[in-house]
Amino acid sequence: MKVNNGTAGVRWAAACIMAAVAVAAGGLMLWPGAVSAARNPGQTKPTTHMPAPAHQPDAIAPDPLAALLRSATVLAPRSYGGLTVFPVRASHVANFGPVLAMDEALNRGLLIIEEVGSGSVNEVVANNRSASYVYLMASEMIGGAKQDRTISEDILLRPRSEVKIPVFCVEAHRWSAPESAAPARFRALNTPVPMAVRKSVRLKQDQSAVWNDVSRLQLRLGAASPTGAARSVYESPAVKRDLDPYLSKLRGVPEVAPDVIGVVVANGGAIVAADLFCRPDLFRHLWPGLLRSYATDALGGRDGKMRVSVGDAERFLSRLDDARRTREETPGAGYVERLSGSGVTASALIYKQAVVHLEVFPGAKPLPEPLRRPQMDLNFRRQRLEREAR
Repeated sequence: MKVNNGTAGVRWAAACIMAAVAVAAGGLMLWPGAVSAARNPGQTKPTTHMPAPAHQPDAIAPDPLAALLRSATVLAPRSYGGLTVFPVRASHVANFGPVLAMDEALNRGLLIIEEVGSGSVNEVVANNRSASYVYLMASEMIGGAKQDRTISEDILLRPRSEVKIPVFCVEAHRWSAPESAAPARFRALNTPVPMAVRKSVRLKQDQSAVWNDVSRLQLRLGAASPTGAARSVYESPAVKRDLDPYLSKLRGVPEVAPDVIGVVVANGGAIVAADLFCRPDLFRHLWPGLLRSYATDALGGRDGKMRVSVGDAERFLSRLDDARRTREETPGAGYVERLSGSGVTASALIYKQAVVHLEVFPGAKPLPEPLRRPQMDLNFRRQRLEREAR
């Protein structure tokens, strides 16, 4: 393209005048186009490239929880009796390496969970012998050793690591290991505690309250146990019979879409919990146990009329946006964010910018500090049970 020489001369003169004015004003800031045009009268367009600032502002750190909630979609519910389950799908999943569920690792001998020394009611030691991460979900039960326990905090064990983890006793009237067990090791019970007990474990963080809630549930469902074991609820023939329809009708929830990573759950007309996980495969593995826990809470409850909508479930999760947050360390990998306010109480285990597990309950009371040691002197109970065993 040719440039008209007369036009170029006028532009060159104008550029020189503007440059001179800028210099006369202080010379601190020159118009880049004027300088360029003065040097090259044939140039018809001023440059717009400015030098980068010496110090760029710090990038805003990503928020894994907000990213999860933005990508989540609540689907149409499945229901039976008074239980309504809303599948939740997510557009992206975590990828920080292989992850085994606790029962998988225990059953394959890749994870060893033992009593601490001669036994501590609210603490056990977990040894991950595998090259994979192992996920221990809060409220999952382990059996055997000196008494059944439930995991009190979400824990992600690093590969080939050993840590002490906080637990609660869910078998009040036994404190002795089977004679064949040396050392006193735990086995997988493949299920969380029933929902009523899970709320006590997660929201109260008090051993006496856990025992009391186990006893109340056993009384309500007619599932007594001589040792006060929470697992007796699931082992009761009557409870098994009543749970079967729930398990049959709702077991397929993880399969409604390939990217379902959790659920929002309602009992009657009230939402009772939400559980979202980092990956669909982890949710699928844990779903049968979670479903038993949810359904046990619904036994003998309200009728099956649906009173909770998809919009209700969405609003329940959206309350997390305005909840207050605190951050805590964990014995395993990652950290825990606790949320409270705006009508919800929640906890999220986060690792490598991924939410491993988000659990949400209704209510504004904050989750207590994790229990790292017994909140009471339990030696009297151990001594009494040991005397009775002799």
